Amino acid sequence: MMKDPYLYPNSDVLKNLTGVRDSEELKNVEADYTLLRLSEIAEDE
Repeated sequence: MMKDPYLYPNSDVLKNLTGVRDSEELKNVEADYTLLRLSEIAEDE
């Protein structure tokens, strides 16, 4: 089986800027970041 260079070794988690290697934790980090950005957009309107 060929290794996917975009995934952390022995994992199904994409390499990311936060370094999070747990899929559930990454999902939470992404949700928090999305909420932050949406609130910033709402403030600009």
